[in-house]
Amino acid sequence: MKKIIVKSIFILTLCFMIQPVLANAKSNHADTKFNFSFSFFNRTQYTNARPKYNATSAYIQMKKRSKKVSFSASVVDSNYKGLSKTWYYKIGTIDKGVYVANYAYEDRGYGVNIRIKATTDGAAFSTSGNWSPDSI
Repeated sequence: MKKIIVKSIFILTLCFMIQPVLANAKSNHADTKFNFSFSFFNRTQYTNARPKYNATSAYIQMKKRSKKVSFSASVVDSNYKGLSKTWYYKIGTIDKGVYVANYAYEDRGYGVNIRIKATTDGAAFSTSGNWSPDSI
């Protein structure tokens, strides 16, 4: 009987210790559609803001475009502000998923709202696809 009580206490203690880890394992990796329309006067576009729950890269995938032109993607916070370090990725191939490294989680913490910032050199074109703030 004593062994059963000791084992039960051990298992309960282990469950309470693991619970916070599992709670922080939440991810926001479901895809959301984006639509960008670039012009000579409108060279920067943003996705809607979404919460980020882990330190993985954001993800973006171009599905359609009106011209064979690429754009540059990076991550900013929901107030359009940059992070302590920014990486830029060329998005120019249809159906190719790109992982966009960022320090949003490290800089702003759990649940920070982020956006993908897309810029082009002035070519007028439209593009659409999917993105997510967490990749796993």
